[in-house]
Amino acid sequence: MTQIHLPTFSEFSSCPLGDARRNVRAGVVVGQLLSHSGRSVAQSCGSKSQAMACYRLAASEDVTHFALLQGHRTMSTLRAGGRRIVLCALDTTTFSFGQREDIDGFGPVDSALAVQGFFAHSALLVDPEDGSVLGVAAQEVWARSWTPAPKGETSAQRKFRDRESEHWGGVQDGVAQAFGRTRSPANVWSPPPPDSPRIIAVFDREGDIFEAMQTMRDLQHGFVIRAIRDRRLAIPVSNETLSMTAVEKAPELGTVQILVPRKAGQASRSATLSVRGVRMALKPPKSIGGKGVSIEVGMVLVEELDPPEGVTPLAWYLLTTEPCESLEDALTVVRFYRFHMGLKTGCSIERAQFETMHSFENFLALATVAAWQMLVLRDAARGGSTDVSEQILSRTQRAILRREFPRLAAKPSAREWMHALAKMGGFFGRKSDGEPGWRTLWWGWRRLRSLEEGWLMALRDV
Repeated sequence: MTQIHLPTFSEFSSCPLGDARRNVRAGVVVGQLLSHSGRSVAQSCGSKSQAMACYRLAASEDVTHFALLQGHRTMSTLRAGGRRIVLCALDTTTFSFGQREDIDGFGPVDSALAVQGFFAHSALLVDPEDGSVLGVAAQEVWARSWTPAPKGETSAQRKFRDRESEHWGGVQDGVAQAFGRTRSPANVWSPPPPDSPRIIAVFDREGDIFEAMQTMRDLQHGFVIRAIRDRRLAIPVSNETLSMTAVEKAPELGTVQILVPRKAGQASRSATLSVRGVRMALKPPKSIGGKGVSIEVGMVLVEELDPPEGVTPLAWYLLTTEPCESLEDALTVVRFYRFHMGLKTGCSIERAQFETMHSFENFLALATVAAWQMLVLRDAARGGSTDVSEQILSRTQRAILRREFPRLAAKPSAREWMHALAKMGGFFGRKSDGEPGWRTLWWGWRRLRSLEEGWLMALRDV
């Protein structure tokens, strides 16, 4: 049976799965996903019996997505305990299955109703002070209806059916519950526990939803949201009545230089950004009847100055609850936004051969924990404050790395261990290379696991 390292097992030991053997199996499956990332379930599990055990776990009616993630959510909040601020990075991932027979419970993921699949909205906890990735605190999964919304539907009519935007607030509720908070019948939340951190939600443009801001205000969660709407103001700012226009008229606080990573068709570059920030009050939008209390926010605008010819300049409008009227405060908001990341990983969820939405939801819960462990590896490689090498790397794996890289120090730091692992995946470690990403670490992990399996087989044959 695949070795279960301490972090993997502890993420599932308290899950209410009805049978302790299921808890063990969940840890085994995640270990297999980590060992053979990017492969199918059958290839990851290594044998027919192991693969069938994985499929049985996912298909069991006694196992749910919520139950499988419960232990990891608890451990994530424990890791967050005692910290001053924790960012809650939120993102929606689309899982599409175009070339497959119809799967029970799936819905369309495209406007043409030609591709089936589902969506997952996840809340990943990150410490902005040391970059530690603490885990997923909440996750909601859903599929769209095959019946499209009626043409000419009004805002009032839309409220009588389920809307995807409700998941944004629902995940925030789930984060609060993960930290031990409860909601009264009068819809009032209990205060945060004394040792819990201040939660600041970070959204990309999909989170520019007024109802989601209302939810976070009621929860006393902060937020940083990349805005896409020029919203109406309750009180004019700089003689302007719209949010984006108002921040464009605000005085420049200063400039900052950032490194823009390379992407398809564009080389990496150093960009000079102009920074502005202003406070404002947003009116409730017409989509909810224009009724309710205005929301007090700040808005930060960062715009690239003199971009290279043919390159679209960077421009971020960031709505926030945080201070933003000094250059230092505005740059803190920008730093929080840049922590934002997606969840989609190399766990090959879309290659899994399950037959129902229930099975895919359960497998997603397992893949989520595997994705978190890879982010922990990346965190360690980038100098995270906690040395997790002995928890994530087995004794044999550490011995192999020492054999491959004899110049490792007698007591390597977490960063040194993870750089060695990254070099197994093709990382050169030159000054110009920066820090390894999770994909490089994952390739290194796969090679290391292959060497470990050969090592252990050789020992058994002695």
